[in-house]
Amino acid sequence: MGEDKRKVRKKEEGKRTRKVAIKLSVEEHQLLDNRSQAAGLYMAAYVRKMIFKGKVIPRFTEEEKGLFRGLIDLSNTLHQLQTIAQNQGCSAVTPTLEIQCALIDQLLKKFKQ
Repeated sequence: MGEDKRKVRKKEEGKRTRKVAIKLSVEEHQLLDNRSQAAGLYMAAYVRKMIFKGKVIPRFTEEEKGLFRGLIDLSNTLHQLQTIAQNQGCSAVTPTLEIQCALIDQLLKKFKQ
C-alpha cells in the first residue's frame, strides 16, 4: 500500500546524551541537596549551572519576599497619596507622607543588611 507518511522527528540540537557520574560522601550529598533546594533547582540543574557559570544565584528568601511586598505596599500608598494631593492639596497628605517616608527608610536599611 502507501508509504508511511509519519513525520520523522529530527534529533534536537544540544540534546543531552552524555552522563557524568561522581561519588559523594553522605555529607557532601546533603550539602549539594541543601544548596540546590535553596536555589530552587533540581540537583542536576544546580550542578550544571555551577559547572558552566561558576555560580548560582539563589531565589529570594521568605524575608526578602516580605521586604519586596512591603515596598510594593508603600508604592501603592504613595500613589494614593499623590492622587489625594492632586485633589485636596499637599497639606492634606503631608503627615501621612512623612510616616511613609520613615517606613521606606526602614525597609531600605533592611535591604542593605
